[in-house]
Amino acid sequence: MQQLTPSKIFVITLIVISVIGFSDATYLTAKHYLDDPVTCSIFKGCETVTESKYSTVFNIPIALFGVFYYLFVSVLLFLYMEGLKVLKLLLLSTTSAFFVTLFLVYLQAFVLNAFCMFCIISAVSSTALFAGTVYIARKSRTLAEG
Repeated sequence: MQQLTPSKIFVITLIVISVIGFSDATYLTAKHYLDDPVTCSIFKGCETVTESKYSTVFNIPIALFGVFYYLFVSVLLFLYMEGLKVLKLLLLSTTSAFFVTLFLVYLQAFVLNAFCMFCIISAVSSTALFAGTVYIARKSRTLAEG
């Protein structure tokens, strides 16, 4: 049995966050394809956001891209935990998603003037994955230098 070191626990935590993001994005994708409006209990803007022209790219819901992103990051995190050298790809993926997240939050705040709690869950998940990956990269660099 493998020992759970603090670094492995940290990576497992990131995997859990990516599973939360995956579940959230899957829910939004299913709602889109079932043509079922998304209602929020916290914010009053879910329908405004999820039915806006910004919610799809070439008629593909942005949430579906999120499903693939979170699945990809989960796989990369598992591979990283097993010792494979995927940190650069992981860092590139989470950084790209973080910038997309910033843009999507900007759209909610300043263009649509509405917030979707499911989109915010995804934004928090994506940001946490980015921050966690940056932390791992910096720690790896520090260990390599030391």
